[in-house]
Amino acid sequence: MYDVKDKCELGSGASATVKLCIHKQTKTECAVKCIKKVGSSGSGGGNGLAGLSDDSQFREEISIMFDLKHRNIIELKDMFETSDMLYLVMELYVFCVVCVIVSF
Repeated sequence: MYDVKDKCELGSGASATVKLCIHKQTKTECAVKCIKKVGSSGSGGGNGLAGLSDDSQFREEISIMFDLKHRNIIELKDMFETSDMLYLVMELYVFCVVCVIVSF
């Protein structure tokens, strides 16, 4: 459904990486947050998210994010999960800074 551009990393943190992705049908650019799951035994493919032993609160927040529709909040469009990763597909926000130098 989405083509993740692995070489186009938009940002990263302690437990996640954000990459550019493109919806295959609509060609819409989005951002996908790739969150590593943490196993309770230390082996790959665990059940915790972002280092949390109980991810129920995290998942509840994701559920709420799906319902939020506001022009000042980035929209959560989709969610996918594998045994070792969670993928959150979000609206892509391109921030452009314009610097104006005023001399007196």
